[in-house]
Amino acid sequence: MTYGNGLHFWQRGYHEIINASGTGLGHCTFGFVDIYRNKLIVVTAGEVCVEENWNAHVWNWYLAGKDDA
Repeated sequence: MTYGNGLHFWQRGYHEIINASGTGLGHCTFGFVDIYRNKLIVVTAGEVCVEENWNAHVWNWYLAGKDDA
């Protein structure tokens, strides 16, 4: 989480981040887990630049099984 969108999201408290790409579409993957161990996977795309008011957007999301990543 030392560069790209990964660092941006981490500093804003999204510690559920699983993976961050510094190239291409700048995908980041997040894994949210509830008290029943159900998993919501969220994938964002797009470069974040606060100075230019650029934001990443949800690219995809899906529910994963209790033992899936």
